[in-house]
Amino acid sequence: MRKALLCPLAAVLAWAFCAILLPLGIGAAFQALFGAWNVNAGTVARAPGWAQWLYAWHGSCVTLVAGASLVLLCAAVFHVPVGRPALRDLRVGHLGLVIAVMLAALFTLTDSLRAAGRPRFSPALIPLGAILLLSVLGEELLTKGVLYASIRDRWGRLRAAAAATLAFFLIGGGLGGTVISGINVALLGLLCCLLYERYGLWTTVLFRWGWSFATVLMLGQGGGAHAVLRLYGVSENLLTGGDAGFACGLMWTTILLALIAISLYKDKQKG
Repeated sequence: MRKALLCPLAAVLAWAFCAILLPLGIGAAFQALFGAWNVNAGTVARAPGWAQWLYAWHGSCVTLVAGASLVLLCAAVFHVPVGRPALRDLRVGHLGLVIAVMLAALFTLTDSLRAAGRPRFSPALIPLGAILLLSVLGEELLTKGVLYASIRDRWGRLRAAAAATLAFFLIGGGLGGTVISGINVALLGLLCCLLYERYGLWTTVLFRWGWSFATVLMLGQGGGAHAVLRLYGVSENLLTGGDAGFACGLMWTTILLALIAISLYKDKQKG
């Protein structure tokens, strides 16, 4: 029993190191080097160009280091096979992006959302998209490749899905948002367990990445400063999520429930 708990416990410690301790350490280093920037904006303007760049991309640098560390830990320490996506993974995985774009079109046509300005392309989207992919890959390797797989092999799929969904809920900030957003985070975690069981790692990674890329980096929800288009809420915020984004809306809840039902039905037919 004790040996069976070692892998999930080690996974929790790995996540705590990569997602909490490592970013705190990097943040402390930035504070020590450029602490005055948090108080006096003029200090930023007087700083060397490289230091200004480092300050502006501080959050992305932390995400990059934390995500890369988590991927390396899962691959090297827990020996989770990463592999590479197949054509099937790409077909299923891009569903998240398609759903987000369709929701944006629907709510814009019904005048629930409006665009703030014209679309624009920023070269920053390329590294930001890569960092986002690395971050999602690290989380899925941990919650599915380590936690879900190890518990499933010992105690079955139901307990594995419950544990992985709870971990995903806590990592995804389910406790920090609205009730609807918390429900949606939990439902997304459960859906990713079903996708992982049926299709494998890369389908879940690409599904999440497509959704996040579309909502944050294409539609500017959740603080996408370099987004192609910025949508803001006009009405029906409970349905659309308003300025908080689709992840906080009831429409996303409905879609997640439908996808979960379809996945369960397919699993039943397969069994």
